[in-house]
Amino acid sequence: MASFSNTEVVKRINLDNEKHKVSSDDKELVVILLSGTIEIGSKTVSRKNVFDDEPVGFYVANCGLFTIKAVGKAELCLIESPSKNYIVALDSLSSANVKKRVDLQMISTEETTIKKVGTGNYYREVNTIVDSKSGLENLIVGETKKTNGNWSSWPPHKHDHFTENKESKQKEIYLYKFRDDNGFGIQLVYEDEVSNPIIVKNNDEVKIEKGYHPVVCSPHSEMYYLWVLFGDNSFFKVRYEEK
Repeated sequence: MASFSNTEVVKRINLDNEKHKVSSDDKELVVILLSGTIEIGSKTVSRKNVFDDEPVGFYVANCGLFTIKAVGKAELCLIESPSKNYIVALDSLSSANVKKRVDLQMISTEETTIKKVGTGNYYREVNTIVDSKSGLENLIVGETKKTNGNWSSWPPHKHDHFTENKESKQKEIYLYKFRDDNGFGIQLVYEDEVSNPIIVKNNDEVKIEKGYHPVVCSPHSEMYYLWVLFGDNSFFKVRYEEK
């Protein structure tokens, strides 16, 4: 599990013919199925793996408790972020704090946005799964897949200092997977100059609170990473490194 302040959370869970309860009270909740089959209410979704199938799962906010049932073995990623408070007038003399409700919505390929990004050895496929169009306000969630040896988050960019119309401010967490069990990558997180490279392997997570954060995968394995942006999702714009 990786988190910021224990409230903005990315948590990978393995289930085997089990039920797992999750609460959506006071939070925005996104569940991405990484592999296997799950049932949520009357809905059933399946995914062979993150490399061969498109994303499935669901999202919801402030709608109580939900039970996820694994049919056989299943691997999930739970993503949580606190909901915003809104003040609503009850009458001329009183008001109340409320949380925005988003009814449970299944993730479908019709609602995701796939882009082919970059060229040459930084070409990759970027799939935005959840953004402001979902009704959620504090999360942007997506997946990136790329071929052996390729770079991603390139040209190096950051999103840690709000500048109107130029740069948004969101923290981010990456969760990595590799087609080959021995696959690995090198994640960079830096501000002024490249330093302290991080070796990432299957199921590793890296928190990116600030700075540029390009990543490259080993030549012998495809790389996938789930990326989660925490912060106001009504405006998202990166600032590219200037050389």
